[in-house]
Amino acid sequence: MSKKKIKRPQKYQKKADPTFKEWWAQQSAKTQWVIKGIAIAVVVVILALIVWYNFIYDDGSLKVRNDALVDAQDNWLVADLGDGKNSEYYKIATVDTPEGYVLSDEDVDGTSTAVDLRTSFVFKPVDEDSPLNYVYVLGIAKTPQEMVEQAHNALGSMVGEDGSITDITDYKTEKGTARYFSYQMVYESEDGSGVMKYTQALAFYMPTGYKGTSVLISVNCAPESAEGFVEENVLLAAVEDVLPCVTANGR
Repeated sequence: MSKKKIKRPQKYQKKADPTFKEWWAQQSAKTQWVIKGIAIAVVVVILALIVWYNFIYDDGSLKVRNDALVDAQDNWLVADLGDGKNSEYYKIATVDTPEGYVLSDEDVDGTSTAVDLRTSFVFKPVDEDSPLNYVYVLGIAKTPQEMVEQAHNALGSMVGEDGSITDITDYKTEKGTARYFSYQMVYESEDGSGVMKYTQALAFYMPTGYKGTSVLISVNCAPESAEGFVEENVLLAAVEDVLPCVTANGR
């Protein structure tokens, strides 16, 4: 008895996808015309966005080239409002030298006062007998309300038993309510010599009305002894000398 042959099903073979040229040839003239029109429209939109972003759109940020701000004036106070990873510099105020002071290029606590990236100003009194060492002006990417609380809490834990810190006080300005406090610190020199150091300062945070920023005006003294500490109103008077020279960039 002969065996029956079993007919196996043919293996399915997937047709190769058509090339773009083959697919395009299969389209009607009307479909090709529509696709071409859409492609041209997309390209035009992309080009328009590129032109708008690079030449028309202005979010207020300053361009930086070779670690220097492009076209920035020497009296612009700039703050970094970036996200922490990328820096974005904005002009938040203009600062002119107040009468009775000179602009210094010295650094304060490691901050840069270089003209090509002016993020702070340091003014020193002309009068050599002044009890003040310097007035420091800095742009800050936080409101006075946010910043003063943080600074007050931080310094309050540092003044120690021999120091003191005042309560936060409100001060009315054209741009809104500024807030300030003063403190005194007595501490031993870090060089191990046993010499005592004395520091006094008033931290004044004024609003700019621009992107939630503020300007810090810090008046600083470094007397040789505790007897050299001055009254808070002396420090506040120095702030009031500087205030008219700070023009906020609020919008």
